[in-house]
Amino acid sequence: MPEPQDTRPGHLTATWLTLATMVMISMPTWASEDPLDDALNQAPQDATFLVIAPSMTRLSEKIAMANRQLDLNIPDLLDVLGEFKRAAGLIAGIDDQGPLVIAVRRNNSEPDQPDDRSLLLLPVSDYTAFIQPLTTQEGDPIRRITLATEHEGFAKQSGSFAVIGKHRESLASHQPTNNAAEVRNSLGTLGNQVIEDSDVIILMHGEQIQHTLDSANDMTASNADDSTTNSGQKNQATVSRMRDALIQQASAPLANFDSLTPDAEGVALGFTITNEGLNISGAINFKADSATASMINPVASSNDLTRVPDQPFLIASSVNFGGLELSKLRKLMLGQIHPMTGDNWLSRAIIAHSDEAGNMQTWVQVKYLPSQTAAVGGMTSTLNCFRTSDARGLAAHIRKELGTLNSHNQPDSPDRPGTAGVQDSQTPATAHYQANHFQIDGQSVDQYSVSQSPQPQNRMKPPGPMGPMLAGLIQGSAEKNGFIVASGQYVLITESPDMPLLRRSLKSLEAETGLGANAQITAARKQLLGEAPIAESYIDIGSILQLPMMRMGLAMFGIKPQLQAQMIPIAVGLSARDHGIGGRFHVPTAVIDMGTTVIMQAKGIEKAPSQPARTGPKHPRRPRAQPHGRDRGLPFAPGQGLPPDMPPGGFRR
Repeated sequence: MPEPQDTRPGHLTATWLTLATMVMISMPTWASEDPLDDALNQAPQDATFLVIAPSMTRLSEKIAMANRQLDLNIPDLLDVLGEFKRAAGLIAGIDDQGPLVIAVRRNNSEPDQPDDRSLLLLPVSDYTAFIQPLTTQEGDPIRRITLATEHEGFAKQSGSFAVIGKHRESLASHQPTNNAAEVRNSLGTLGNQVIEDSDVIILMHGEQIQHTLDSANDMTASNADDSTTNSGQKNQATVSRMRDALIQQASAPLANFDSLTPDAEGVALGFTITNEGLNISGAINFKADSATASMINPVASSNDLTRVPDQPFLIASSVNFGGLELSKLRKLMLGQIHPMTGDNWLSRAIIAHSDEAGNMQTWVQVKYLPSQTAAVGGMTSTLNCFRTSDARGLAAHIRKELGTLNSHNQPDSPDRPGTAGVQDSQTPATAHYQANHFQIDGQSVDQYSVSQSPQPQNRMKPPGPMGPMLAGLIQGSAEKNGFIVASGQYVLITESPDMPLLRRSLKSLEAETGLGANAQITAARKQLLGEAPIAESYIDIGSILQLPMMRMGLAMFGIKPQLQAQMIPIAVGLSARDHGIGGRFHVPTAVIDMGTTVIMQAKGIEKAPSQPARTGPKHPRRPRAQPHGRDRGLPFAPGQGLPPDMPPGGFRR
């Protein structure tokens, strides 16, 4: 058995970097507005974005709590704030309860200014006591400082903060925003809720999203080039197709959201660790008179997950189409889906022709573990449940759309946008439909089948003697069979011939005691952002790990995860309020704990026994450190890695 590893960093600089990392990825709950507003007032006007820990003490306590809950037992995480102060030699004057701010500023227009003008704002209760141990200068408002790690920089006082940067010019050009109210107004209701709920916040002015997306698209293209450069001249045609596919798949979401960013007024991201788990939240607020804001219709959530069977599932999702103008968002959503194939025909058909789809109100999709008595070819049994004002009309519409799979290049038309070339000619598909195939309790049930197979020249050809068999498993001829039934205001569509599931689904429609009402989903739903999510999704890790292929794969590495009974699922939700939308990703503590255990088992590491917090001199000094990077400055570089063309932004408009 391998020896337990010492997880403590090898030098004090790592502790300083640990704080910066935790500020970027950690999480939690903030009650008082005044200190945060003070931080927003002192933030630079030209900040590209801000990273804020509303309370350093609370952040440190939450990290320590996670360290205990997950049994990590990493000594340096027991008191991150204390380690940070010891590493930097901050003896006195720090306001531990106050907010820490990293202001990322990029210079793209002033040649006499350094490229990276990022600043660290530390809350101080006594600036004189703070600065005296770090400098020998007197009189100058901007003083050169030397930390305990021998890293040098500059500092000045601004309100109740010590402003620290690598360059004197960065501090000289610092002009406080002095308008916290304007910043908060730009974030909207959901953005401010993200702020109030979080221990680490990232704030960005809306116009900066555009530059971020442009840079991300450029990076995607560059990475695609790198991944195909060394493939040789022999397969240049294949390499070219692969590169184009990589760029299209990776940049399509960014390119489509690109049309929304000019309307954005403010963006907030937040990270939270609670007793229940990890929350990652985000919100975008749009200008009230913008086209994007007109797509948002705040509505009461309808939890139609209660109308589908309560049985073991992998992924369960529900969308309330009343929350967003589907017809206006059609082009955006179509950009996320490839041309119609045998795999995505239902999603593409519903979204592309939403105006014809029987005035859809909700769409629930659940991937269940297949019924043991059902002859199901796949690992899951998928159920789609649509609520609509015209159930029979929607069923007829879907039947018509299935027919389009039998023609390869359907022409586009003004009243049916986005239908040109609906089928990928490299993967032809055919569909068959049989109306009124049988009846269940007087309900007429239709049956359909969709089959597709890649053309021989487009099949994957894995190398080695097992290649032909693997190719058949990966891209062999695939056929899907399912049922379609209209009942009342609902249309049920299964994506497998799971008869027991169909029968249970018909019985669940009239009740509201189904999957969405069980205790685990109810608990996860309470963690979502906003009181009425218009879209929600739940992922049951316990069921996923019970899949035969998952169990076999983990067993190959000697991993045997300890699953808790009735685990709370991972939850993802989207809410609409006023002129903004916001979402939250919640990972329960039990799932995080299981994940860390699996990772340690895979690495052959046992969780270390609990260790007490480090004791000793409060402010040890170590031998002179070697320079980090191209010059010796402060050890943090919050702006490092940003695209060089990122322009300075600002919260003042």
